[in-house]
Amino acid sequence: TAVAQPHSQGEERALKWFSMLDTNGDGRISRQEAEVGIRLRPSLAKDFKDADVNGDGYLTQNEIRAVADRRRAERQARRELERAAAAKAAPDSPTR
Repeated sequence: TAVAQPHSQGEERALKWFSMLDTNGDGRISRQEAEVGIRLRPSLAKDFKDADVNGDGYLTQNEIRAVADRRRAERQARRELERAAAAKAAPDSPTR
C-alpha cells in the first residue's frame, strides 16, 4: 500500500475550507457552494476555474490536492532559483 504524504499547511487549510463549503456533503464543491468564498475573496473565482480541471463545475478533494501539489512545486522551484542566484552573486561563491 502507498503511504500518504503529509499535508502541507496550505493543503490542510484548503481541505478545511472544502469541508465548510461542501454544504450538501456530497464530497464536492459546486460553483454555487463556492459563491460564499468568492464573495469574500473574488480571486477565488479564477482559482475555482483553474482547479476544476475536468470542467464539470465541481471541485473534488483530489482537484484541491492537485492545486496544492502544483503550488508547492512552484514555490520549491522558485526557492531553488533564488538560492542559485544568491550563491552565484556571493563574492566567496565556490562556483566562480
